[in-house]
Order: sequence, then structure tokens, then C-alpha cells
Amino acid sequence: TAEADNGIDTATIRLSKATVILDNKTLETLVEQAKGNDIRLVVEDKDRKELNTVQQTSLSQHQVATTFEAYFVSDGQRIHDFKGGKAVVSIDFTPEAGKDTSYYHLVYVAENGEMTRYKTKYETGKLMFTATHFSDYAVIYDTGEKNETLKPEEGAEETDRTDTDIKDDSSDTDDKVTMDTSYSKLRLRVPTSTRTTNVLKWTKQTGAD
Repeated sequence: TAEADNGIDTATIRLSKATVILDNKTLETLVEQAKGNDIRLVVEDKDRKELNTVQQTSLSQHQVATTFEAYFVSDGQRIHDFKGGKAVVSIDFTPEAGKDTSYYHLVYVAENGEMTRYKTKYETGKLMFTATHFSDYAVIYDTGEKNETLKPEEGAEETDRTDTDIKDDSSDTDDKVTMDTSYSKLRLRVPTSTRTTNVLKWTKQTGAD
């Protein structure tokens, strides 16, 4: 994987309770950061009490199904940053009875307590997400938004648009716009919070853009 012309697009690592697919960039980054002759992948459960106080406080506001950590290690040194690479992670997960699987979200819990949601997918006993780094994670249950409506943390692909894709409004003859100005309840939440900023998200309202 250290060779520029190695021809490897992805590498799949299968563990007892998880499967991780690494892209070429991540493989290259791991080799660059490795201090020893081998690299070990660790994906294991982590008790919430092992998290720091700020992380525990952030999670206390949610219904937490499980917490775990993931990292690579070489010669005793942990590797977390993929430096632009990606890893598709699939972990074994058993939903609680009566819960709708579309409301399970996988979140990254930073050491400062900031939480970032990943686009999460549940399929046949497994939760899947794409990570750009490894660290502490939690699976939470939140009916405020379905999991697959969330964007990946980074590297979300945008649909390319050309000038011909954009409608020319100058051709419209209708100069009036009918708007619905009625009020309705808005379910608002703060998924990411820092000392100076708050990210606000809300459930999509039918009929609103």
C-alpha cells in the first residue's frame, strides 16, 4: 500500500463484530503514520463511565443504545486521523424491541463533548456509516430526524450543475407568488454545540422548501 502504483482501491477488514472497508487514501495514510512493522485495528465496546465528564454530560441528554471506540495502533501508538481518506464501518447492532430502526443515529463524541451525527443506515442486524477518522462513538435513538436524511460528516458529494441545469426565471410571466403564512409547530434541536456556536436542525415541514 505504500507504493504509488499499488493498484489497491480498497481493503476489507472483518472482525468478529464489525467490518471496516478502507479506501486507498486511508491505507496510504496508515502506512505513513505507522511506527512499527504491523498495524492493528481495534473496534470495541466502551463503557460510558470511561468517557470524560464532558462527554458523559453531552450523552446524558440522549437515549443512548451503546458506546464504543475505534482506532488503529502501531507500536503502541494510536492512529485516528485518515487525512482525507474514508472508512466504511459496519457494526453488529440489535435494536431495542419496539424501536423504529430509522431513528437510530451514530454520533462521534469529541473530547470537548461536541457531538457530530453521521449518515447512518441500518440493515439486517448491522449499523453502517462512513468515517473520516476514528475515535469515541455512540449510537443514540432520536425520533426528531430519520437517520438517512443526515449528510456525512465530511466529503458529501454534491451533484454537479451546469448553466443549462439552472432554470432561467426571466422567462416566467407570473409575477405573483402565493405563500402559506400560517404557523405550525417546529421541532428544533441542537446536534452540535461549542462555546461560541450552536448548530440548529429541524424536522422538514411538508410543503416547505
